[in-house]
Amino acid sequence: MATLEREQACEQATHLAGTVREYMTLLEQAPPLRAQGLTGDFRVLADFNGTVLAGHQTKFGIHFVTWDRDFRWTGLNYGHYFQENYVAAKQDFAIRSGLVPQHQVFNQEQLTEIFHCCADTLNTNLNLSPKQEAYIRDIQEQIESGIPDITEQLREQEHQPTEPYIPQQTM
Repeated sequence: MATLEREQACEQATHLAGTVREYMTLLEQAPPLRAQGLTGDFRVLADFNGTVLAGHQTKFGIHFVTWDRDFRWTGLNYGHYFQENYVAAKQDFAIRSGLVPQHQVFNQEQLTEIFHCCADTLNTNLNLSPKQEAYIRDIQEQIESGIPDITEQLREQEHQPTEPYIPQQTM
């Protein structure tokens, strides 16, 4: 295995281990979630503005869910289930609770396209200043930290045929 690939694999493993340590520590210290009709040992990882992020240990690992509390704060509504995806559950909680406005968050498809546009910009002869190049590379690194396999995703997209854009006629 090449040295760069080995380093990237180590970085991914280190990042994953840190994430698991974070949610396992929270889960061990978290109080039980109490709500009408809720069964199972759900633990409150975060609770803000009527939105709850909870974790639940299963035989397949830790599953995460966000809910809105009902108006009496006795029940839960509109669950978003994330299975083992803690990072996505935290992001959903931040948006649903109002901690982060939705328009300030890019989804994975948008980030992939931004990454691709950055690569295209760096690969063209646009006479960018060193500062501009550094900003663009920093953006790519930030996206890579959130989507570690982004370069593989882009390679897969390149091998898939794209459908041409055909404008629809309207009356």
